[in-house]
Amino acid sequence: MLKFQLRDSEIKITQPVEKFMTPDPFTLSTKDNVQKAIELMMDNKIGSCIIVDDQFRPQNIITKTDTIKLIFSGYTSLSIEDAIEFLGKDGKKLITVKLGTPVSECVKLFVTKNIKHLPVTDKKEVLKGIISATNILKKLSLLIFTDNLTSLGNRHYLQSIQFRLERIKSKHPIGILVADIDNFKQINDVYGHHIGDTVLQKVAQTILKTIRITDEAIRIGGEEFLIILFHASEISALKIAERIRKAVENLTFEEVPELRITISIGAVLCPCYILVDECIKTADKALLEAKEAGKNKVIFIPPRKTK
Repeated sequence: MLKFQLRDSEIKITQPVEKFMTPDPFTLSTKDNVQKAIELMMDNKIGSCIIVDDQFRPQNIITKTDTIKLIFSGYTSLSIEDAIEFLGKDGKKLITVKLGTPVSECVKLFVTKNIKHLPVTDKKEVLKGIISATNILKKLSLLIFTDNLTSLGNRHYLQSIQFRLERIKSKHPIGILVADIDNFKQINDVYGHHIGDTVLQKVAQTILKTIRITDEAIRIGGEEFLIILFHASEISALKIAERIRKAVENLTFEEVPELRITISIGAVLCPCYILVDECIKTADKALLEAKEAGKNKVIFIPPRKTK
């Protein structure tokens, strides 16, 4: 039931540009001078300013590199309009992107056009923000390792945890729980996918509220979740699994008051970080047993003993 391979093709930056951009960027008019641009960049520790017209539509960009050229040329008193002409930027159409543009399209523009900043506009070409490669890099790691719907870690994050365990070589037992929402397909069929998404989100939040702050919760696909309990014992792992099961059983939904859901959980105590992959498979088998036993249950399987 589980897949753990990390494939580059699965990392898709489809989120809209507004999730990455800096809103309300610093702007100048063509009537301002170069000295004002220099002061604006120094005071606010920014790398560029957008030149806008009277209707706040972006016309050009002055970068920190541009200001250095102007300083060494002795042109700090020039107007922005004259500075743009001196820099050879006049007459060149400014590349912009619209709100709603996927970030992947911005990345393509950065690469193919050899630019570092992109003004973001609305449908009327009015400036709304600016995005840079730095903006994307700051949020990219979070994006890669986070499930968009539930905000839990995803399968890529699971692999990073496995690398971390290998690096620290922890000798403490690790609790592994594999949980699956019962009859989830039926929920989607009867109530629609928007309610199904709400169910996934509420279950994810319930799991997060139930586990300890040091533990990890991951959505590993569909309606299936993996919970990693650090420094666990058989007793603590079973207690947490039961708390999750009961909390999910007690969930209510305002949109569909008659809806009640349950969750089945397979549990195992992993004695050594080296055996995490094997223990996940064992917990997955325990989950299948819980399903076959009538669902809404926690089943624990002792792992094989290490020599």
